[in-house]
Amino acid sequence: MITRIGKRRVDLLPVLMIFPAVVILGFIWGFPIVKLFQLSTIEWYLSRPLIKIYLGLKNFETLFRDPYFYHALQVTGIYMGGAVGCELGIGLLVASRLNAVDKGRLLFVTLFLIPMIMSPVVVALFWRAWAAPEFGLIGYFMKLARIGSFFPAEGFTGTYKTALPMIIFVDVWEWSPFMILIIYSGLQSLPKEPFEAIALDGANRWQTFRYLTLPMLRPVILVGLLFRVIDAYKAFDVIWIITRGGPGRVTENLSVFTYKTGFREWNVGYSAASGVIMLIGALVISIALVRRVAKT
Repeated sequence: MITRIGKRRVDLLPVLMIFPAVVILGFIWGFPIVKLFQLSTIEWYLSRPLIKIYLGLKNFETLFRDPYFYHALQVTGIYMGGAVGCELGIGLLVASRLNAVDKGRLLFVTLFLIPMIMSPVVVALFWRAWAAPEFGLIGYFMKLARIGSFFPAEGFTGTYKTALPMIIFVDVWEWSPFMILIIYSGLQSLPKEPFEAIALDGANRWQTFRYLTLPMLRPVILVGLLFRVIDAYKAFDVIWIITRGGPGRVTENLSVFTYKTGFREWNVGYSAASGVIMLIGALVISIALVRRVAKT
């Protein structure tokens, strides 16, 4: 089906074929977002489902004056930066060593897949049991190693000093293999000629890694960071299962804050306003990283 638009001849058949899919995706994606913005402008408590009061931007004004919101924002930044930074460092280190291994690569790659294929719920329950103060194996092994005095009486997830680092550790344990495998795949795809040339110039391992390997891996690293940063930004399941955002609000990130506001305090409008801020933050981060990837 060819039609003329001005001086151009355009085939409308591909457009018509893809149009139903675009409409369906637009509804699936667009309706929840429109509804989120609409809910953010009203006062609506689930305890009073029939009473809805239009507030305009008042929910956002209250949100920006809420110290708990800024605390959740800070926890999100610490969690995201700590977890993704550790995963990137571990990924570069282990992938570089794995790339130098001649035998047993398939075994190591298979082992690295195990944490990734586990359900986040299973991972959270696993580490919550290991970190439990009464019967956790972490405390048991620390006592065997005669360093049990460093194990908190409330467990690593029960004190304000160790709860957030423990949650970050769980994320690093689960998702470091992702960075390892994606960087390892990038290393496998690099041409050998530049490395042979720089070796003839007398470069050592660090110089080779810094001035050749790292710049050539930049697109691969940015793609891995894009996935991991967004995933860590919206993390909820592992945090909620292990600590419920506690003790107190120590591990309460934006996702947990939004959930508690909506389904514990039943303040749907205020929770929707927090969700809008999360959506805008995710878009800003995604656009920034995608532009960096496009430039490479």
